Amino acid sequence: MGTGKKWIIFVGILLALVAISAWYVFLKPGRNIQQEKTISIAASGIYQAYVDDEKKANALYLDKALSVSGKISEIKTNQQGQQVIVLETNDPIFGVVCTMSKPIDALAGQEVNIKGFCTGYTTDVVLRDC
Repeated sequence: MGTGKKWIIFVGILLALVAISAWYVFLKPGRNIQQEKTISIAASGIYQAYVDDEKKANALYLDKALSVSGKISEIKTNQQGQQVIVLETNDPIFGVVCTMSKPIDALAGQEVNIKGFCTGYTTDVVLRDC
C-alpha cells in the first residue's frame, strides 16, 4: 500500500472520529433539574458565600444543582425572552438571578424555592435552567 493511500485512510479515520465526537458533544441530552439531587440554601447564604470567598464558593456550588429559597425582589425578561427572577439577599443592590426554563406565575415579594444550576458569580449569583 502506498503512502498516499495510508494518508487518505488516516485522514478518513480522523474525520470520522471528529464527526462522532461533535455529534456526541452537541446532541447529547442536557441535564434536567427535576431529576437532579439539589443542595438547599437560602439566597442570602449563597450570595454571602460568594462575597466572602468566590473560589471556595465555586468549589461548593459551581455547576451544581441548587434549591435556593428567598423572596422575589424583581421579575423581568432577558434579551432571549426568558423570564428572570431575582431573589433578595442582604445586599440592597445585588441578589440571586434565576433564568427560568419556562415562565411561572409569581409576584414580587413572594417567598419561593427555585431549583437551578449555578453558573457562578458576577455581581449577582447566577442560576440557569430554573
